[in-house]
Amino acid sequence: MAWVLDAHPNPDQSALMVGNSDGSAVRVLAVRRFPERFAPISFARPAWSPDGRIIAAPVKRLVSPDSAAVVGFDPENGSEHSLSDAHWASLSALEWLPDQSGIVAIAAADAASIHATTKTGSQIWLIPHPSGTPRRITNDTLYYREVSVTSDGKKLVADLADATVHVWRQTIGSSEPARRISTGHFDGVAGVSMLPDGRVVFTSTERGTTTPWLMNADGSGRKQLLRNPYREEYPIAFAGGIAYVATTPVATELCVTNEDGEGRRVVASPIDDSPVAASPDGRSFVYAVHDRLWQVADGRPPIQLTRTPAFSPVYSPTGDRLAFIAIEPGGKHLIVLDARTSAVTWRSSPLPPSSSPHWLRWAHDGKGLLLSSWGPVRLFPFGGEPRMVAEFGDMTWAFDVSPKNELFVSRGTVTRDAVLITNFR
Repeated sequence: MAWVLDAHPNPDQSALMVGNSDGSAVRVLAVRRFPERFAPISFARPAWSPDGRIIAAPVKRLVSPDSAAVVGFDPENGSEHSLSDAHWASLSALEWLPDQSGIVAIAAADAASIHATTKTGSQIWLIPHPSGTPRRITNDTLYYREVSVTSDGKKLVADLADATVHVWRQTIGSSEPARRISTGHFDGVAGVSMLPDGRVVFTSTERGTTTPWLMNADGSGRKQLLRNPYREEYPIAFAGGIAYVATTPVATELCVTNEDGEGRRVVASPIDDSPVAASPDGRSFVYAVHDRLWQVADGRPPIQLTRTPAFSPVYSPTGDRLAFIAIEPGGKHLIVLDARTSAVTWRSSPLPPSSSPHWLRWAHDGKGLLLSSWGPVRLFPFGGEPRMVAEFGDMTWAFDVSPKNELFVSRGTVTRDAVLITNFR
């Protein structure tokens, strides 16, 4: 057997492992450390060649913009060589053809094709072996996660997922039902934010690439904000503008534009492909580099805010504090800093080990934090016990809260299915 393992053999490493099917003779075959890794990569898995002489594994390289490679490893001594000269933005599940003439892969050739939620490729490709030009097998909006090829190599079965996601509006604490205000298929998956004038900026894949759109609070006036050919995510509004993360062919960048999508400028580059924060006055921004948070303000040099991994930064309504989700040796915590001094002013109890905290916002009155772990929204007051304030019965991606204590939340359902594909060679 072959598999990948995160944080092994050391916390800052990931490993390609081999062992017998009965669990014996387990050993490390190859190791990667930052900026490369075997894991974590969503739905990634290595594949043993039919003749038993090569283990193909996807390797992710975390250098802005992210890239990936298909690497072949000798199962005896771990020596390695490249299995594809093509450029890949992402690779995950791999499967050899029975005659070893190629590898079927879930992949993305460019950053614009990266899935908004999983940050991996979503289409099926055929990579010829030992050489040749890769060919895309599927070309649709579905998200393929796993592949399996029949013994004669003539058919493949793929596990796919699709989602119907809209932006909904609901007042916290009200008995009135939530109202759907968006009409797209995949709205708000990579961000929702309230503008000071009451409009909503959110991401949409309506034109094929994830990019920010605008609409009024009742869903009217929907229009595309930016029209660039690359992926633009995590919009966050401030007085007079919108910050967002753009993944261009050159780098992943923190960018700023005005509320009409004009006057684009780069604030920081390169950065991680993850949520960013903007102070209400637009003078200070926080972003991640290698999972550590950095702050840049008033044109001064950036300063590092965290020494351990942290994500989902967000400024308080008055801009005097900064909150984020921290991954520390003792577990995951919600942290609040003084925005001026960077001193910690509040720390939550450890979040449940089984939780997957995803999206963080401030309560409208600044007296607590709102957290979603892909489901209900919970309030963490600075004085008192956490409690659920909104439950929807489906998945929650991103959300924001208005000064009137209204939630604007991206939520929806995921469907999964298996498809049979023939004549793909």
